[in-house]
Amino acid sequence: MGESMCSPSPWAVHPRHSSPHLSSLAQTGLAGLTVAVFAVTGLDPLATLFTWLTNLGALGVIFLLTVVSAAVIGFFARNKRGEGLWSRVLAPVLGGIALGAVFLTALINFDVLLGAAKDSALTWSLPCVLLAAGTAGVVFGRFLKSRRPHVYTGIGHGADEGTQLSDGVTAEAQV
Repeated sequence: MGESMCSPSPWAVHPRHSSPHLSSLAQTGLAGLTVAVFAVTGLDPLATLFTWLTNLGALGVIFLLTVVSAAVIGFFARNKRGEGLWSRVLAPVLGGIALGAVFLTALINFDVLLGAAKDSALTWSLPCVLLAAGTAGVVFGRFLKSRRPHVYTGIGHGADEGTQLSDGVTAEAQV
């Protein structure tokens, strides 16, 4: 995000090493604060936090894979690129249906995955975190596309060939 100029300049990459150094420090601080809160409240961060976030991450990955199945269909609808019906439509539809079923099963049984009571606030609040993060990402993406199109088109392309990344190292064309 920093290299694509999506982040505010203080959070951009290090000028010499092209590393997200400030973002890394912020992440480390947030992780330390989270573990401290768990320690102060008497909860075991390994047993509790690990279970919560592992299952939340798995739920998020399953959802993303489901969405990507739909995106593949949309991508190939605009340009077939010489691909057959199986690759363009049938496999993504079947994959999307199967992944959607897995996602719904995991969501319905999220309490079991968390080891929480069926009526626990965790069973709905943690999936809401995914919804909030996804919504924020879509809103930010639309903002960039409408207000900063030059930044939006550069997302995911990395440094341009010849850009100096660190002492004497330059980005090379990716094959």
